Amino acid sequence: RADDPELRIAVFGEASSGKSTLLNAILRRRLLPSSALVTTTLTTVLRYHDGSESLRLRTADETELSWPSAAFGDWAGGAHTLSADSLEAALKQVLTTDLALLVRDLEVRSPVRLLGDGVAILDTPGFSVTDPGHRELAEAAVGLADLAVVVVPAVAPMSMTLTDFLTGPLRNHLDRCVFVITKIDLIDEDELCGTIEFVGDRLRAMGIADPLPI
Repeated sequence: RADDPELRIAVFGEASSGKSTLLNAILRRRLLPSSALVTTTLTTVLRYHDGSESLRLRTADETELSWPSAAFGDWAGGAHTLSADSLEAALKQVLTTDLALLVRDLEVRSPVRLLGDGVAILDTPGFSVTDPGHRELAEAAVGLADLAVVVVPAVAPMSMTLTDFLTGPLRNHLDRCVFVITKIDLIDEDELCGTIEFVGDRLRAMGIADPLPI
């Protein structure tokens, strides 16, 4: 890693905590599928590319595919009815169907300047999901990340599952974490200050001496 100049930012959170919605806001487009019914089953890597946008993936049998291409269409066709005529549609087809079970690596290349040269963003699976492999993928991303963005939903701040992940896989990386409180529109306005204070108190209890609100 010391010889690799790329800055890797991993986004962690429980399922349906707002990770993909947050990344869509950063990208300023509804790129990643996000809803209460959609669960990220892969670690999706987003990288800046000065040119046309594309999607690249590697399957479990080591086949490498890219979108747009006829090979991708053949692989993703068959019983699937979605038309991958845009990057959003291609991602939805891969991430929300059983095709996800066949994919080992998934990379999105986008000309969005907010990503910046030499920056990779890792959208990880929700570590609260009981499906095999989800937590393992999130834990593996910890070892790849230079910076962690931890999503804390205001409707259930600092749950036992989140606390367990922070005091487990992320325990040695808390000094490189940014905590983002999401879903504040789902709580009363007069609850917001108390929620922020509660999250700060819980972080201090984990050893973060002075979490700085921004």
